[in-house]
Amino acid sequence: MTHSFNTDIAKECGVNEAIILDNIYFWCLHNAQNEMNVHNGRAWTYNSVKAFAEQFDYLTPNAIAKALKNLESKGFLIAGCFNNSRLNHTKWYSVTEKTEKFYGKKTTVENHDSKEIKKPEEKAPQKKAKVSLLDREPKNILEQIEKKYLQNYKQLHDEGKPLTETPIVNWSIARAIEKDCLVKYGFENIMKAIEKSKHNDFCINTGYSLTTILSAKVFASLLYENKKGSAYSQSGIDDLSKDDLENINF
Repeated sequence: MTHSFNTDIAKECGVNEAIILDNIYFWCLHNAQNEMNVHNGRAWTYNSVKAFAEQFDYLTPNAIAKALKNLESKGFLIAGCFNNSRLNHTKWYSVTEKTEKFYGKKTTVENHDSKEIKKPEEKAPQKKAKVSLLDREPKNILEQIEKKYLQNYKQLHDEGKPLTETPIVNWSIARAIEKDCLVKYGFENIMKAIEKSKHNDFCINTGYSLTTILSAKVFASLLYENKKGSAYSQSGIDDLSKDDLENINF
């Protein structure tokens, strides 16, 4: 596989940034020429940090997340979200005029949006804006778990940890794991593990994923770190009984 980059961009913001930007520009230009993924008169492309890491397997997820954030802050990229499902938090990216000056070709699509505008009588009724879980009371026990996780994620991001602006979570998978943990180990133990996870380097350095926190080995390690030490970090949660977990002195 061959990857290339613009050396002038690398001088301004770094080699990792230049490599990733070259890929994003290629797909934005391709989509503009084919009038695909066009929003607000601009062509976009989308990828999760995990997908980028599979493509650029010589860069860590943290390095990729940091590079993307740097490209946004320096005005080379803009980010958006145009996913069909509210559960899909994959970021979309488009290049700016600053980037286009380095490459010479525009990725905007003139008059595209005007073709998509419906006549007034055809407009669908506006839906009430959905309130973020962070800004409302949880409706059930699963949302209580998810709100605690989201609060931790926001706190870590605000503290400057190298995380994406919003967590990348497959909520259907996460909810299945939450339900399984609730049956096996109870609500209080899950909340204790999530609280401890925001101080755990492994959880943070791997992107602070809810599914990682609730995975068997990590969950056991978080609950037992004060009483058992690191020995349990290599054992599965299935080796521990519910009574053991309930009798831990936190």
